[in-house]
Amino acid sequence: MLKLLTSLIILTISLYAADKVEIYATAMDSKDSIVTAKGGVNVLYKDYFLSAKKAIYNRKTGDLELFDNIRVTRGSEYKILGSYAKLNIAKKERLFKPFYMLDKNSKVWMSASEGKTKNDNIDIASGTVSGCNPNDPLWEMEFSSSDYNSKTKWLNLYNTRLYIYDIPVFYTPYFGYSLDKTRRTGLLVPSVGVSDSEGVYYEQPLYIAEYDSWDLEISPQVRTNRGEGIYSKFRFVDSATSRGEFRFGYFKEHS
Repeated sequence: MLKLLTSLIILTISLYAADKVEIYATAMDSKDSIVTAKGGVNVLYKDYFLSAKKAIYNRKTGDLELFDNIRVTRGSEYKILGSYAKLNIAKKERLFKPFYMLDKNSKVWMSASEGKTKNDNIDIASGTVSGCNPNDPLWEMEFSSSDYNSKTKWLNLYNTRLYIYDIPVFYTPYFGYSLDKTRRTGLLVPSVGVSDSEGVYYEQPLYIAEYDSWDLEISPQVRTNRGEGIYSKFRFVDSATSRGEFRFGYFKEHS
């Protein structure tokens, strides 16, 4: 068994020098180009760790099939679960049925009938996404299809219906948002309102964070009945015990 396992590892290294794949199992046998592994199957590929009860590897096509109780972890980012998976290392393609993904940083989970991955992109069939307890979620969004980029951590949902418990409250043909909590430069969530005295109010903050030691928030705003203005907040940290904050602003009233 050890000899067969070693030959399989050497084979995958020789086929894909830049994409080393290691497969471990308690029992393994080979017939022609098909290698079958059973009992505590573990697969190591780059920063991926996969486990399953059974695996079948085709030397000719490069397809690796995993069966039953499949768990996939990529570093500390997310975990994928399923009962069937098919991977092709050469083509960088992966298929999971059913598909369950948990992003460990944002705690957002997604459940779907099927998920297909190509490089950094994951195409997901109809399913559900939420950030609540999966056993009894306060809210969840159902979608007809979805795609997720594991590099940018941007999630797109199509034909999305928002449910509070089991009550549908909102529908949109498209909804997209980031699962990335990394501090970075970009637009923040705008503020919108309307009143008799202010008119229509709109503020669009811009967040600038080019360095770890400081950040700047610039917030231009419009109040149709009053005027226009811009406000900013500058924060800095120059040591473990020293930090500060400056606020600036200007608003021009209509004459």
